[in-house]
Amino acid sequence: MQSFFGLCIGALWVFFSVQGSAHFIHHGKKHFPNPKFEIFHPKGVTISYPVLWGMVGFDIRIYLNKQFPSDVTPYDICLNTTVPVNGIFIINDENAFIRTGDNLKVEMLLLMNDGCVYGFRKEFYMNDNLIYRINQTTPVSPNQNNQTRITQLEEEIKLLEGIIHDMAMNSSRSNNLYLNFRPEPAFLDPQKLHDYTLEMLQEKLPKINWTTALRSVFYYNDGIGFEMKTPLDKLKVLQMSKNLVHYTITDLDTLVEATDDDSDENSPITFHKSNQHKN
Repeated sequence: MQSFFGLCIGALWVFFSVQGSAHFIHHGKKHFPNPKFEIFHPKGVTISYPVLWGMVGFDIRIYLNKQFPSDVTPYDICLNTTVPVNGIFIINDENAFIRTGDNLKVEMLLLMNDGCVYGFRKEFYMNDNLIYRINQTTPVSPNQNNQTRITQLEEEIKLLEGIIHDMAMNSSRSNNLYLNFRPEPAFLDPQKLHDYTLEMLQEKLPKINWTTALRSVFYYNDGIGFEMKTPLDKLKVLQMSKNLVHYTITDLDTLVEATDDDSDENSPITFHKSNQHKN
């Protein structure tokens, strides 16, 4: 259904057609700015026009490669709007097909708040760079906009594949991990120890939501033990920590087993029995 403004504009065009071109302002009698065109490839056009003082509506008809229109000349593009954006009327035609070298004859109506209507005609050529800015790049499609998200999902899939592999190969007995750092001073109260551990983990693996995934922390040997909320959280951390320096974050279950087997001479971690380990 046509808008009320569209119906009014149609009536005005009929009025001007009946009364003749004398109602259109000729160049030199009154100055109006030119509309600005942005032509897209392979098709599409955006037309912008500044909101003049007292102006409440803008209408434009475009005739492509035709003699100056008569009463019976069919237009190729007809657009109108009463809604400005930041002081500019902006209208689009996604199906308009305009190319370099085309001749555009334009009729415009400017609707004012006092009821006056100014109509004027102008002629443009597509090789006039002062008026036209051709965008030879195809507008970005939704698929291109989503490419970053697709890449992120692919990374998540690879991560989950590694987690599933580890779940198949190992059955964790707890959700505990080991951070090979020791704060200064040697012993902090539980809240300060938690804050220190949270800060260190966020620094090492910022992609993990530690505020929800971290359940508890505790001293263990020369470092800090920490419990994850779920086994999946634990395996996710183990996967992502593979890119860190060796032994920065390790599986505490593995360390507990290694306390009875000190055969890894290359390990920088010295194992000691500890009563602070929580299952």
